[in-house]
Amino acid sequence: MASPRTIYLLSRLHYALRKKIDSKLAASKLTAVKYTVMSMLRGRKSLSSAEISRRYSVTPQSMNETICALERSNLITKEENPDNKRILLVSLTPMGHDLLGRCDKIIDQIETEIFSGVNRTDIDQFRNTLQAVNKAAMSSPEN
Repeated sequence: MASPRTIYLLSRLHYALRKKIDSKLAASKLTAVKYTVMSMLRGRKSLSSAEISRRYSVTPQSMNETICALERSNLITKEENPDNKRILLVSLTPMGHDLLGRCDKIIDQIETEIFSGVNRTDIDQFRNTLQAVNKAAMSSPEN
């Protein structure tokens, strides 16, 4: 019997992690997608909603729902770009920073749990491999 395709395994892992993250973050009223968007904003003054969409590989229309939900929860703010009023800049609020810090601890626990049987060297190599594959996938003409 042939081994499962690597892409299939990555896809299964993605959905399993998303389900686990959604479950663990539910008490904070966040989802894996919302957490990821907030993480993208960490350490940055702001990003345009279009840039967030590109980084997450979804259409701006798809990302708009998530951004609006985060804004309604006072976790992010949107303001016009002073150089181009058609561009909305998104940034974390102090409340968003605080919640992100608390959720980071939950994500750390999930990582510890799922990698508990893997040694540090293999984890580091896995991360490097994922970064290289992600870079190649994101630079393909379809993206």
